[in-house]
Amino acid sequence: MRIRPRVVWPNHTARQVTPGSAGVEPGHDSQGNCSDPDAAGGKGDDQMLRAPIPRRFAGPLLCALLVIPTVGVATAQERPGPAVELAAGWVGFADDGIVGEGLVGGAARMYLSSRIAVGPEVVYMDGSNHSHLIVTGNLTWDVLASIGRALRITPFVVVGGGLYQTRETFFSGPFTSSEGALTAGGGVRARASDRVTVGIDARIGWETHIRINGIVGVRIGR
Repeated sequence: MRIRPRVVWPNHTARQVTPGSAGVEPGHDSQGNCSDPDAAGGKGDDQMLRAPIPRRFAGPLLCALLVIPTVGVATAQERPGPAVELAAGWVGFADDGIVGEGLVGGAARMYLSSRIAVGPEVVYMDGSNHSHLIVTGNLTWDVLASIGRALRITPFVVVGGGLYQTRETFFSGPFTSSEGALTAGGGVRARASDRVTVGIDARIGWETHIRINGIVGVRIGR
């Protein structure tokens, strides 16, 4: 009868091993290399993944999660709502003196910040045997921000650039010409109600002219 030797491991229960594997710890090969994935640190990795976030990081992380979504909301609340305006007035051209014509137009403003707005403007001027059409993109700067204060009067500065088109009527037929347009000036707007404003606007522009007109605006949205 052949008796297999018994190897007693310290602090472990007795294990039976074959003669060729005496002294080899389970989960390792004969060279001492670990052959068991769990013994090689797999369980340790799982414990690291399940480890809770240190308390010193929990507070700042929670604050960041609560504050970041409100940044965009706060920024949007600082901008006035968009507005549309109608204009009517007088324009004068330098031509052996000042030649006056009437004008009507409309514009829109979309605020990028509490004071700066952009938007299109269309102005039509009617004269004797001719007419002018000005289409520009405008940049408006409100000198005083209306957010957080009950402003009755808001001064503003405006510049614009775009297209200036002239249509003239001759005996031979109509003639249309186009060139670049540039306007610059300013004015004031006064609140007539929570959404309605009235004001006056004065500008100079190219082709050389000066214009003075009244405006009525309506704020859209909030």
